[in-house]
Amino acid sequence: MPYIVVMSILDDEIERIRIRFKTIAWALDERLRRLFAASEAFALGRGGVTKVALATGVSRRAIHVGLKELSSEKLPVENQRNRTRKDGGGRKSIIETEAGVMDALEKLVDPTSRGNPESPLRWIYKSLRKLSDELKLEGYSVSY
Repeated sequence: MPYIVVMSILDDEIERIRIRFKTIAWALDERLRRLFAASEAFALGRGGVTKVALATGVSRRAIHVGLKELSSEKLPVENQRNRTRKDGGGRKSIIETEAGVMDALEKLVDPTSRGNPESPLRWIYKSLRKLSDELKLEGYSVSY
């Protein structure tokens, strides 16, 4: 019988977290979602990370990162105020990873481009898929 009571308390606790999270989830970006989950886990103490992960769907790893941020009271760097992730995150531009891809693209586009040569806007007759296929034939790893 005590097992049922404990499970009922746990389910009730998780449901309260879920309600609080759903109430504000629409306004949270990635960083704030992580910090919200971490603050809930911190308030619960031992086992809080697991309970919050179950209630919110935020990964345990993200909650642990949030706990580290909360404990160190990290303030965002001046130029990161409107950023969700640290500078330098994400995939590198193909221009950085594939040397010469812009020159190859220019060679493919130049003969078929139309418009004012003074304007940066160009009209071309080849589709993105066609350009992608031609770049692949030249050995570049690109997608349309």
